[in-house]
Amino acid sequence: MAAWWQSLSALDHVLLYIAVPATLILLIQTVLLFAGGAFDSDGDAGVPDADGPDFDGFEVDFDEAMHRGSMYRDFEAHAREAECNLLKKEVE
Repeated sequence: MAAWWQSLSALDHVLLYIAVPATLILLIQTVLLFAGGAFDSDGDAGVPDADGPDFDGFEVDFDEAMHRGSMYRDFEAHAREAECNLLKKEVE
């Protein structure tokens, strides 16, 4: 083993010093991810939050949300028609 190590160049030594620990860290993180020991953004161990942000649904102004959702309706319709016309031209 020592003869093999001595036969490597200085660049190989540096790359091995970086690659081996990085590979071990990736392996440990993968095992923790599949075992359920991953850390979430708060630093707490456990299952990461997959439900999205917590908010009170009673405070949502749904009228404003519907208005915001329809703000770009004309632009989207025009873009959709332009895209559909491009597809029709490709078929011809």
